[in-house]
Amino acid sequence: MKKQILILILFLFLCLLTFSQPDPGGNPSGEQNPIGSGVPLDGGLIALFAAGAAYGTKKLYKKRNDKK
Repeated sequence: MKKQILILILFLFLCLLTFSQPDPGGNPSGEQNPIGSGVPLDGGLIALFAAGAAYGTKKLYKKRNDKK
């Protein structure tokens, strides 16, 4: 019973976090830009992919050496 209550509280807390994000508001210049057009994702995504590739390579290397 305590575990179910804890899960319920955690779920409600995570749901409330989605409502805590601010409204992006309007564009002051009056231009009609698509939402998210000014977000530079390329640098962060490249770093994320590089870190994932390095982690995967490390795991494969360790798994291969443990078999020997």
